[in-house]
Amino acid sequence: MNELSRIQFETAQENPSYVSGRMLHQALQIKTPYRKWFPRVCIQNEYEEGEDYVTSDKIVRRADGVPMPYDLHDHWLTPDVAKEICLTQHTAIGKLLRKKLIAQEQAVSEARERELRSCRNRLARTVQENEELSASLAAQKEDMAVMGDLIERANAALILQRDVLHKQSRKMDELNGKVARQSKSILEMAPKVDYYDRVLDAPDTYSTTTIAKSCGITARALNLFLHEQKVQYRLHDGWVLYARYDGKGYTRTVTVVRKYSNGTEKVCIVTQWTQKGREFIIHLLEKAFDDERGEV
Repeated sequence: MNELSRIQFETAQENPSYVSGRMLHQALQIKTPYRKWFPRVCIQNEYEEGEDYVTSDKIVRRADGVPMPYDLHDHWLTPDVAKEICLTQHTAIGKLLRKKLIAQEQAVSEARERELRSCRNRLARTVQENEELSASLAAQKEDMAVMGDLIERANAALILQRDVLHKQSRKMDELNGKVARQSKSILEMAPKVDYYDRVLDAPDTYSTTTIAKSCGITARALNLFLHEQKVQYRLHDGWVLYARYDGKGYTRTVTVVRKYSNGTEKVCIVTQWTQKGREFIIHLLEKAFDDERGEV
């Protein structure tokens, strides 16, 4: 009876669910030698090699490690054949062994089904993320197309203005000294306007650098941590929240003007964290720290 615990779905190269014929023979406590018993079973039940079972050879070694002059033949049975052989023995051990094989086969099937469902779910999430990314890229392309059209119109206006100024310059050269002095005076009195449309940073938002500094880490480390936690992903020169966290009030987009050492300025759109987003980040960091401390 203890042999029942030794029967398992052994792994064969052709199929991971095949059952060893020798192990089945031993578990059924059959007195006839295996080399005689198995061919007789195949003839009685009309089993065919390649369809109902496959044959494998195993090198047999003595206790001192020297190979024996013959190989040990084993046969890998399909689960249905193994169960049929157990049933045809008409013994209590055969019935119990058949139930065990059925239970093991069901367990393998359920495990494969769970793995298949898991793969399907991961694939569905990947498809959704790809669709969201494609939609985001499409929106950006539309914005770039609109911006390109505005730039083309601005260039056309500059060319037209340049032609007008060129014509006016030629006319001004033909005017007398009085008109030239008046023109010069007008140019000197013309005001120089330096105008920027600035949107100031909201007082209730925090930059990634500010949050990282309060937590004792660098902004780069915090960005990488949020990326590993599947909170955000990198898009162009900035970070964007994944769909599951977008729209929950964690971030806010602000417009700032950056000044550079060479005197130039650039208007940039920056994503900053709200108070709700800041508490969300701190909660993630605390949870990761507790998990790491628990593993240690």
